[in-house]
Amino acid sequence: NEKVLESIEKTRNVITIEDGILRSGLATTVNELIIKNKILDVHIENFGYDDKFVKHGSVSELEKINGLDAKDIAKKWVKSVEYASSGVING
Repeated sequence: NEKVLESIEKTRNVITIEDGILRSGLATTVNELIIKNKILDVHIENFGYDDKFVKHGSVSELEKINGLDAKDIAKKWVKSVEYASSGVING
């Protein structure tokens, strides 16, 4: 936890990517760590599956359907960082 906290304090940016549902996963753990340690003004993006029925298919098909392939994640992250940098989120 110490290294994760050091990184969050230093960068003020967090991205979690998991091959599972977001609820009770890595995203939840990291977000709770931020809250517990009262770290403010952190830009957070969590990528993972919603807590709903997931269609069957190959891993690459499921990632594409759910916006979890590398291209979609990169595009969403860049857009999110640009939005946060505009001052709207951290205003």
